[in-house]
Amino acid sequence: MDASTGWDAVGTLIRHRREELGLSQGALARLLAEHLGESVTQTTVSANEHGQRWRDRPELLGAYVVVLDLDMMQTLSIAHGLNLSDSRQPTPVPPGHLYTIIQEYVDALPRALSEHETAELFGVTPTVLASWRQPTALIERAQLEAIARVTGNPYGDVLTAMLMDIDYADDPPPSSDETRTA
Repeated sequence: MDASTGWDAVGTLIRHRREELGLSQGALARLLAEHLGESVTQTTVSANEHGQRWRDRPELLGAYVVVLDLDMMQTLSIAHGLNLSDSRQPTPVPPGHLYTIIQEYVDALPRALSEHETAELFGVTPTVLASWRQPTALIERAQLEAIARVTGNPYGDVLTAMLMDIDYADDPPPSSDETRTA
């Protein structure tokens, strides 16, 4: 596979994921611009979807991965025409305790939400939402309160989940109900 074919394949991957999420090229351009903090046009998205203009803005690949929630290794392997067998694929890092609360809530909704729609529920950007998958630092109280409010979980449970994710707390002890039945 030559280099242009690899980028064509990445463009096709991006187009399929964009369509799956129900985004227009213009909407995707706005999300990319928000993520990067700089202008991205619908023309650039269209060109990228056709395997063009990657040399102009190589940082866009990482932005597409985050905004469209793509697998980085798969995307890079496609871009470079590699065929990684399953045995060579890295094991994905499971979401942390906090993101599990969010995911359980989203999974229970009557319809699937895009990453952008999910982020909007919590009043944050898709980039911030992605950072909650495996947090490495304290998250703002207002954001934790939003997670508790939206998901219907007690604030203390949300706070404890985040503290466990960043290694400030151990797994909680079993509840009194669990110890009575054990």
